[in-house]
Amino acid sequence: MAQPSTGNVLRISEESQNKLTTYVKAAATIRDEGWQLRNRLENIDLAYMRERDFTEEQRKAENANKAGDLTKLQNMQVPLIEESAENTVGFLTNVFAADYPMFKFASDPKNEDLALMWNTLVGEDQIHYGWAGEFNKSFRMGEKYNFAPIEVDWKKEILYKPVNGAGTNGTALEQTIWEGNCIRALDPYNTIYDPRVPIHKVHERGEFAGYIDLATRIELKLFLTSLGESRLKNDVKAFESPGWEVSYYTPHLNRQVILKNKNWMDGSFNWTNWALGLAQDHIAYQNTYTVITLYCRLMPFEFGISAPRDQTPDIWKLIVVNGTLVYAQPLPNAHNYLPIIIGQAKIDGLDHQTKSPSESQLPFQEMVSALWAAKLNSARRRTTDRMLYNPLLVDPDHINSPNPSAKIPIRPTAYGRKLEEAIYVIPFNDENSQFFLTEANGVAEWAMRANGQNRPMLGQFQKGNKLQDEWQQTMANGSNRERTKALMWESYCVQPIKVILKSNYLQMTPKGTRYNRAEATLVNIDPTQLRKSEAEFVVGDGLLPIQRLVHGENMQQAFQTLVGVPAIGDGYNLAPMFSYMNKLQGIEGLDQFEKDSETIKYEQALKAWQNAAALLAKNATYGELKPEQMQQILGPMPQPPAPPKQLGQPNVGTTR
Repeated sequence: MAQPSTGNVLRISEESQNKLTTYVKAAATIRDEGWQLRNRLENIDLAYMRERDFTEEQRKAENANKAGDLTKLQNMQVPLIEESAENTVGFLTNVFAADYPMFKFASDPKNEDLALMWNTLVGEDQIHYGWAGEFNKSFRMGEKYNFAPIEVDWKKEILYKPVNGAGTNGTALEQTIWEGNCIRALDPYNTIYDPRVPIHKVHERGEFAGYIDLATRIELKLFLTSLGESRLKNDVKAFESPGWEVSYYTPHLNRQVILKNKNWMDGSFNWTNWALGLAQDHIAYQNTYTVITLYCRLMPFEFGISAPRDQTPDIWKLIVVNGTLVYAQPLPNAHNYLPIIIGQAKIDGLDHQTKSPSESQLPFQEMVSALWAAKLNSARRRTTDRMLYNPLLVDPDHINSPNPSAKIPIRPTAYGRKLEEAIYVIPFNDENSQFFLTEANGVAEWAMRANGQNRPMLGQFQKGNKLQDEWQQTMANGSNRERTKALMWESYCVQPIKVILKSNYLQMTPKGTRYNRAEATLVNIDPTQLRKSEAEFVVGDGLLPIQRLVHGENMQQAFQTLVGVPAIGDGYNLAPMFSYMNKLQGIEGLDQFEKDSETIKYEQALKAWQNAAALLAKNATYGELKPEQMQQILGPMPQPPAPPKQLGQPNVGTTR
């Protein structure tokens, strides 16, 4: 049985490594034993990309257009799915990913410095790891597949920054360490997960979840180095492994691109030849490597591993490269989640049987495309007359000439005979083809209704005069489904991500400084103080800033009332309210010019002193007060001292 070594590195026997590798292989293949999820993903991707027309007619027209013949009409696949999906993706992206930081912390007003620490950590990790782009990809996958896997992993990176030194131009590079939460949208075609539990509960109830990646030789070297000394000493074996049964899956969607890149993806590309024989030969490198990362709940004792709590299920991280185990370590964490959350746009209890929003749109797109195809066939019929001809009287090559102005000679056998005996044009009535477009538009309207959308939500103009209240009510009703999706994303995907983020920060954040872009200042990060706080994320309400403008006029009227009626206005802080109103209107940054409490108190005291001094001077002018009397009054009223902060300086870097 394996024995634990000193430090955090476990000594795992070769037998235990083989057992863990077999476990990873079983987890990677169990998903496709009961159903072909990848085929389903490919089908909806083909519809989204409008690549479902494999007819001979379309192929010929496409090839003719590529060859420069623009007279051939290709079949049109109407982009209903893409239009609907991208509209929702834009909505969700603006709801969740438009702010800095994306997920704000709220705390007691007395602990605003702690909230600033939290928001700085979230905001800078958001920028460093590109959270907004990753969430945008996830929302798109949710609309297309109703399956959007997201990994939340704590990463430690070595970075370099230029400092003054003896290097080039008087600069040198200083090594720094960046640690933070990396959010990454995973490829659904190569995601591994436990299919025995509800999809949106895999992180909570599932036994395993992971993903398959491809890596080049150099990329794999960097990746193994990033694992640190806790990895197994199998680097050379991994580099020389020829591969195994589990492979990276590449969908065949855009045929032209796939054919061009096929040699890169299937491993047949020989990087040694590409490098002109300059590679070292002490290790027999492969061209590409299949890297499998699996998070799982396992009992070490069952795999022959001696470790603390070896008969209690703990979360482990396993990494296999071409069938060779290179990393196996427990992940002690407070949240007790598998760090892979699978988001879903629609949850109705049917799990894998639930159709995605794009799948629901597919019949409408196919029907509209069919009606457009019928219209195009009429156009082809008008431009390419159908006729009967006698080959004994007319040469077929002349009849079938692509030149629309070509002259058609008749054969000598037609001399003395009527031309009607040589050619007969079949009558064609095109008067009903106009209704195809009307019917197609009607089906498209039904498609929007099926998704709960209307034309203005898709950025289209809608006829008809409406009062502002009526327009606001129409748009509010039209966005009900989008807001519901946002709230479902918040409940079943974003909220677990927030739990993991907070837990990782409390457990692994190092002490140091981070730059906060919103406050334009460096913030000292003290993890011991963070662990004492009770800060929580502010839960979003699924509303876009533009939608909050629905009540903008009412708020302006309320603000005017507060200004005009001092008895009411004295109970409110009007300056932050003014900044907030303008922020809803899209004007950012006014809050940084708000005066702090010290400046306001100073200006109030100075104004009172100036009024008193002016009154005394006035009385002295008219002889009502003598100079010695003025001195006696002003003596106890010295001019108030200015606050430490320079007056007129924008309120940047402060918290309220």
